[in-house]
Amino acid sequence: MKAPFSLRLDLDPAGLFDSVAEFARKHSPFDAGELRVGVVKAGHGLSFVALKPEGALKELRSFEARVVRGLDRLRAPFVETDREYRGSKRLTPRQAYYLHAWGYPYVLDEFDPHFTLTNAIPDADRVARLLEWDFGLRVASRALHVDALTLVEQSEANGEFKILHRFPLGRPYRSRRSTRALAAAAFD
Repeated sequence: MKAPFSLRLDLDPAGLFDSVAEFARKHSPFDAGELRVGVVKAGHGLSFVALKPEGALKELRSFEARVVRGLDRLRAPFVETDREYRGSKRLTPRQAYYLHAWGYPYVLDEFDPHFTLTNAIPDADRVARLLEWDFGLRVASRALHVDALTLVEQSEANGEFKILHRFPLGRPYRSRRSTRALAAAAFD
């Protein structure tokens, strides 16, 4: 829902956790359509294979906008190297504005809900067909029920994501770890 960002320098990991927990507590779980395996174009003949929700996406899009706006105060200020990293030469004027304002160009009305399964690959359509078949065999229900926000860490650009904590929507958060342990876990 919120693109990777650097934490503001005046915030510590405990403040980040508390802010995400408070945000999650104020929102209720909801249904967001059904998932299908599909393709997201990446350019240069490459595409990502992704799980894409289908159906009534109004609530999912609305939730994404609340996440983008509501958690943006945690993000370090935008710097020009971010613009270069995101390939701003290919962006529309609106996407360039979103990059500067929200740290990512594909938010709000540019948001295309999906959960990426592969890197950008040349034969994505074939891979998507195979994964759709496998998905149908392994998953009992295609329903997408959004019931939590998950905070993840990416230690380096293009690195793998590491789950730090899952915050259930609509429920209070009680930290069971000290601030020191939390900081060590978040920034190992």
